[in-house]
Amino acid sequence: MNEAMHALRFEKTGSLDALGIQDIPVPKPVAGEVLVQVKAAAVNPSDIKNVLGKMHETTVPRTPGRDFSGVVIEGPRELVGTSVFGSGGNLGFGRDGSHAEFLTVPVGAVLPLPSNASFEQGAGIGVAYMTAWTALMNVARLQKGETVLITGTTGNVGGIAARIAHRSGARVLGTVRSTADLAKVGNLPVDAWIDLQTTDLPSGVRGATMGRGADVILDVIGGAMFEKCLLALLRSDCSRYIVEPS
Repeated sequence: MNEAMHALRFEKTGSLDALGIQDIPVPKPVAGEVLVQVKAAAVNPSDIKNVLGKMHETTVPRTPGRDFSGVVIEGPRELVGTSVFGSGGNLGFGRDGSHAEFLTVPVGAVLPLPSNASFEQGAGIGVAYMTAWTALMNVARLQKGETVLITGTTGNVGGIAARIAHRSGARVLGTVRSTADLAKVGNLPVDAWIDLQTTDLPSGVRGATMGRGADVILDVIGGAMFEKCLLALLRSDCSRYIVEPS
């Protein structure tokens, strides 16, 4: 294996112009780590904010990137040659991330890639799926038969949340910014859509729930949607209203 690799790097923050491809040494795994040959890596909004200097824990110079998939080429014998995926932690912030040909991560930070998943699909599982799952299942404890409103449903996190909620047996309400956006929703498992261009959000939710309101709201937009979402909750129970961290 070559001792050098290509990596996307930034040596200062504040502008995306700081990004550039560099040749740097292939990282060496220490005890408890694996070396992964990266086959695919995702780009998340947090990666962009990272380069712009909005992640205060970031140190430079740095390789960005949080989500990845690839093949373990060094580490515990039972993992070498295994296709894996992973995400999160301090990747791209306090340690070099996935926008490179190779990266090192703790053994516990990788999972076997499902045999029916491509490397590209594996790289897309990370931040977006963890955000949606944590919000709906760990925090809100969404239950079968409940109604969940998901704003920003046609976005990455919103769309994934809709699939998780549907698979969990919940009734899913989604939002679009205009009627034209309904043509772009594809096969998202949404039971009722609320067109925000023509319908006030609380009224739309009440209409779709026979005046009852939503049991859970996952708001991936925040800001001006906050008050409207609270008004759409069942009995205005704000304990089950979740805003995705920006």
